[in-house]
Formats: sequence, C-alpha cells, structure tokens
Amino acid sequence: MARLLQLQPHEMVKERPFTRPDHVLTDQRTLSYMAGQVCVLLEYPYLSAQPPHIVLFNRPDNSDWFHRIVIAQPEPLRQIRPLTIVGFFGHKRDEADIALAHEFDRILVAEIPDHPGLMSYSTMALNGDNYANLVIFADDEARDHWRTSQAHAQAVQQLAPHYYLTVCIFHGRLPAGIYHHHHLHLTRAKYYDYQCEPRWQAERELDTLPEVDTPQRAGPQP
Repeated sequence: MARLLQLQPHEMVKERPFTRPDHVLTDQRTLSYMAGQVCVLLEYPYLSAQPPHIVLFNRPDNSDWFHRIVIAQPEPLRQIRPLTIVGFFGHKRDEADIALAHEFDRILVAEIPDHPGLMSYSTMALNGDNYANLVIFADDEARDHWRTSQAHAQAVQQLAPHYYLTVCIFHGRLPAGIYHHHHLHLTRAKYYDYQCEPRWQAERELDTLPEVDTPQRAGPQP
C-alpha cells in the first residue's frame, strides 16, 4: 500500500507541481462557479417532472457538451442549510481510453438515485480534455455512503491509475447552502500521482471555517 504523506498548509513539493498550495484557490473558484450553475438550473422552469434532472450545456459550435449537471434532489437542495461537497480534478494521460471513462461515468450517473443523500453531480470540461467534478451531499454521512458504490470503487481502483497522471480531490462545505455558493470552503486536499509505482499520495488539511448557523428556508436570496 502506498504511504500517505501529510503536507503542511503551505508546504511545496517541487517535483510534483500539481500539489502547489496556490492551486487551491483556483480550484475553489472553479467549484464555486460550478455550484453557481447549479443555482441557475434550480430556477429553470422547464425541468423534467421527475428527478434526477440531467442538463447538458453545449459548446458554442454544438460539437460536444462542456458542462453537465445532474440534480437528484431539487427541493432539499434549495434549502438554506450546510452541505458537504467533494471536488475532483484530474490530469489525464495522452493515451487515456476515453470510451472506458465514459462507460464508468454512465454507470455512476445511473446509480445516483441509489444514494439518497447525493443531491447534485456536476462535470465540467477544462483545458486539455480534462474535467472537474463537483458532487454535493446532504452531509458527511451521505458522502461516505457514496464510497460504497461498486462502480465508484471500480473507477478508483481500475480506471484512475490508467486514465490519469495525477488527481486532486477536495473535501469541503457550503456552510449556508447552494445559494451562497461564493462561500464554498475547502477543508482538505488529497493528491494522487499515478506516474510511479507504488503511487505517490498525500493529503493536506486546509484552513477550517466555522459552520454558519442559518434558518432552513427555501429559495434564492437577494
């Protein structure tokens, strides 16, 4: 088993630039933007009658989608309440089997209704055919339940080492709910480098933010 290194909040690992501490703020802004797009979709009046709602935002030339949002539980997601998030950023290999990745993705999306605390799952295209994922959960328990997914376990064990060069996974919170997405806060970063055997992995505790105690009420705030 690969050794798990503990990185200090501002520690630099020169031979692994994907772990640079200054990437945290950039990734946080990306995840906050993705959460904001979930807000936009929640107010869209023409969602299908039954969740999960799956909406694709296409590129300007309609050649492919660049942002897909799945909303599994729209009403609980509209409440002003603390939410748990997981963010994913991967740098794929040049020879990566994209068809295999799409097959795993299809299975994962189909499983979403089997995880009652999973509220939303977003995927957005980045530069270089890479993708970012944002998964929003009701709480930490729901996040941990997602790990019981067989498809998720297979993606971690079978797909990731052969598809990605490096991966960064964030744990975090939306302390006041989705409509306050600008307050999205990251609490932990996990790093995986699949370019060596055994793989290199580390984690970093990020600055913590007190939970915001807010009343539970629905709808966007001005």
